[in-house]
Amino acid sequence: LDRARAEVAALAGIGQDGVVFTGSGSEALALAIHGLAGASAPREARGMVAVSAIEHPCVHATAEQLAAAGVVLARIDVDRHGRLDGDALARALAAGASTVVIGAVNHELGVVQDLAGISAQVRAAGARLVVDAVAAAGKLPLPPLCALADAVAIASAKVGGPAGVGALLL
Repeated sequence: LDRARAEVAALAGIGQDGVVFTGSGSEALALAIHGLAGASAPREARGMVAVSAIEHPCVHATAEQLAAAGVVLARIDVDRHGRLDGDALARALAAGASTVVIGAVNHELGVVQDLAGISAQVRAAGARLVVDAVAAAGKLPLPPLCALADAVAIASAKVGGPAGVGALLL
């Protein structure tokens, strides 16, 4: 386990203490979203989670769970090419979004998002960014993704590894 953690950390360009193994990419995303959106905070302190309209179903399911627990949910539109609408993101951030969840590469369309621009907007607003890199792992380098985000989710099955293994990169 320690060797695997060291190898994943080296691939991601992060410290070994920033690698949390999970049972899947979906589990890694749920862990990140629950943790960063403050689901365990008192209701009055809960923030807003903003997700793009074209995220993986596990992201939408997790966001709906949080909404049921009192976290405000905002859906961010995309343009006709599947790219995140920067104006819609700005509106969600201005409305108080504390956590933004976006896929680096859409799992169905293959659209690569402008994560540098998205990260700049999110950080300027003082919010946190969760990146679903499950479809991006092995196609885009992980160190830049990890540098742009507060949490990045990956899954081994998408890069030739066994099913049932994911990781949350912090």
